[in-house]
Amino acid sequence: MRPLGISSHLSKATLLTVISTGVPQVVLPVWVDLYDFATRAEWLGIGIWGNKKAAPSWSSEELSASILRTLGDGEEATRIRKNARDLADFIEKKGVGRSLAAQEIANLARLPYLAENEL
Repeated sequence: MRPLGISSHLSKATLLTVISTGVPQVVLPVWVDLYDFATRAEWLGIGIWGNKKAAPSWSSEELSASILRTLGDGEEATRIRKNARDLADFIEKKGVGRSLAAQEIANLARLPYLAENEL
């Protein structure tokens, strides 16, 4: 079962993992680089920075409004969910980065063997 959305501090690993699931994000950054990830989630249209006014803390009013903006029935929520799904579909078609990297390493590792045996 896939979650409806996720709320987290959004580290780089979390950002990349959640993007691949296609669910919208409510980001609650608490320190330096995480503010950048919150901005990126909004820029990509896949999430909401859930504590802009209260950061690095959060308030129940701001968080609940952000969750509704992301998971509600409104136009913005619909667009965010669609963007999240579309980005996940794009990534799935292109392949997961670590899988692509492993395949490329395997291909490169075979080059000397192939070169020696083709002579």
